[in-house]
Parts: sequence; C-alpha cells; structure tokens
Amino acid sequence: MATTYELNEFIDDEGNIYDFSDDEARRIASSALDLAEETRLAANGIGEICEDYVWLGENIATKFAEEIGSTDPITWLKQRAADGDFDGLEIGMYLPVTLNDGKNTQMKYQIAGFDQYYGVGDTVNGHMITLVPAIVYPENVKFNATNDNNGSAEETTPWRNSDLFEWMNTTFYNYLPAAWKSALKDIRVYQAIRYSESGKLTDDNGGAWISLGKVWAPSEIEVWGSVRLSSPHNKPTLIACTDRKLPIFENGRTVIRSRAYWWGRSVAAGSSTYACGVSYYGGSYYTAASYASVRALPCFHIG
Repeated sequence: MATTYELNEFIDDEGNIYDFSDDEARRIASSALDLAEETRLAANGIGEICEDYVWLGENIATKFAEEIGSTDPITWLKQRAADGDFDGLEIGMYLPVTLNDGKNTQMKYQIAGFDQYYGVGDTVNGHMITLVPAIVYPENVKFNATNDNNGSAEETTPWRNSDLFEWMNTTFYNYLPAAWKSALKDIRVYQAIRYSESGKLTDDNGGAWISLGKVWAPSEIEVWGSVRLSSPHNKPTLIACTDRKLPIFENGRTVIRSRAYWWGRSVAAGSSTYACGVSYYGGSYYTAASYASVRALPCFHIG
C-alpha cells in the first residue's frame, strides 16, 4: 500500500520515492487560467490585462492618507490642483465617489491629465487636474432628443446646445456630494460653431471661446489626439485649437471599464443629425443624436 510522502511525491512499500509533478502540465494549466481570466475581464469591461484598457492606478485617499488627514480627499486634491502641486500624483490614480442619485452609484475618478489647458483662454485658465471616470454613468442619455447636432442662436456650439450638456451640468452635477461640486473648475476653451440662421448645417462654420461647463464629455481630439469622424475643420491647427489629447488615453488605451457606448462632445461631419462617441471596444463611431442606447462619461477639471 503506497502512502503519501510530500505534496508532489509518494513512497511505495519498498521505500522508493516517486515525483509525480509535471512542470509542463502546470505551465499549460497556468496559461489556460490566465487566458480565461483575460477573457472574463474583457467580457465584463473591467480588465487590466488587455492592452487597450485604461490603467487603474492607486487610490489617492489611501496613498496620501497621512497628508490628507481629516480633510475631504477631493478638497485636498482640489487645493493641490489649484497650487499646481502635482508631486507624487500620477496619471491613472483615482478617488472613489458615491453619488446622491437614489441608487448610491459608486464611481472612480482617475487623474487624466495635469494642467491640460493651463494658460489657455480668452480669460486665462489657471492650474488644474483633469478627472475622467473609470466607468460610464449606468443609464442611457441622448445627445439631443430633437436629433439635432447644430448649435442655436443662443448657444452656437453643438456641445453647449446639447441635451447631454444640460444633463451633465444639472442632473449629474446634482448627484455629486457638496465637496465634489465645490472642487469643479469651469474653464474656457475654443470650440467649433455649427449654426446659421438660414437653416441646419452639416459642417462647422466657425469657432468661439466658450465656457466648457463644470461637467463635460471628451472631444475626439482629447480621446485620440486627432479628428476621426467629426468636422475636418475641427483640428488643433484650425478651429478647435485648444483641444489636446488627454494623457490617460495615450498608447491607444481608450477602453474604459464599461461594456457600453458613450458620447463625446464632437459632432459628425457631413450630417446635421449625427453625434460622435466611443464604442465599448475603444473605437470611434457616430450615431443619431437622439439614439437612446448610449451612455455618458461625465468628466471634470478641478482646481
């Protein structure tokens, strides 16, 4: 009768010791487990193994707990941003927030850039830290219920004339805790105009300095560093000269931890009804502004 000797050995009745470990089998099994985990993460939109995913860094509140002390972490980070003091902070680090939306939705806001638009503006912007959520808000939002991607006489830029802008700066803004509301910075940026008294336009026809809003959606340039499906005039060298790629999306990492399509603030070229966005797999796309199955990625500048 053989008896167990070690985890990977046994000894027979004659005292012979046999090693039944199989390194190759273990290697194959380990690779299979890694592949299964990668597949699971990708399917759920929460992966960090897949190369296209935006990296989730350390929790700021934990890493800087001693320095933050009893101060609300977002208030502490706002002061760091206003002072232009980014020491120890890194792209991808995050702060968690619980929204007052009746569902206690949990979101993680990652550092997406430092001084993204510092020194820019018809009224010069001060120091700032840009925050982008790791997931979309888990409800669908229309870019414009009227299926319109133009501006208006009152708001000539498509972004400020959109229902998405209104939802982000009223409904979502009011979901935020008071300390977070106080941290948000409304900056000035130069954006494309798409408006004419004579009728709807299918392309941009000018530019203007605007207030971006305390809560905003990224432009195509902020995600990819270039125009994809929006107006060919909407380029850094022409109309939207303040738009710059957000560092968090560098190296092709444009997949966030949500299995959903989400709106940007750019609108499509050659159309008076389509708005642009990002697919769940990180690609550029556009669809009707009134399409009801797209979500929002509410972003902030703080400082």
